[in-house]
Amino acid sequence: MRSWSRLRGWDRWRAAGLVAACALATLWLRVPVESRVEAHFPHCTPTRLAHFLADFSNHRRLDPRLGIGSWRIEDEVSNYSSWEYGVSYECGIRCTGRARVSTHDELAPREHRTRMHYAHCTPWSGILQRCEEAEVESVAKEAPGGGAVLQESARIWCGALQLLSGACRVRRLRDVWLRAVAEALRAEG
Repeated sequence: MRSWSRLRGWDRWRAAGLVAACALATLWLRVPVESRVEAHFPHCTPTRLAHFLADFSNHRRLDPRLGIGSWRIEDEVSNYSSWEYGVSYECGIRCTGRARVSTHDELAPREHRTRMHYAHCTPWSGILQRCEEAEVESVAKEAPGGGAVLQESARIWCGALQLLSGACRVRRLRDVWLRAVAEALRAEG
């Protein structure tokens, strides 16, 4: 391979284009990072915990990192054992987000399932956007001896820069979230 100083005309442009394409790929290419956690909520029933997690208005105060501002429900479907709705929200200057929340109580009172998928994007320049995306599946069950046990599986799609900077430590993010949920439930009584 020839050195940069020996490249001529179009060869330099092609090499520079290849380097630029690789740099852009590291910004927008995403890989999923997963974590599984289990938390015990001794003073809470599985039903109350699942319904708390399924209420999007709670996410605004529990995860300030998302920067959720005003939001609105776009669609909603429910029956006697399931509830699903879509939300759009503002998350900062020129940032918009969407979330899909569903909860299923088919196995109630033994088990309640809640799933939340959210993505929010910030435009960078022109048509380019930087997006964050996450999905959390939670199962609230009755704990032996009382209370509730929450089994959670979280997946966050992270870019190379996020991985290198440590901003994509899923387990740490979920631990902070679960502590906030426990404190909020305790405060509600």
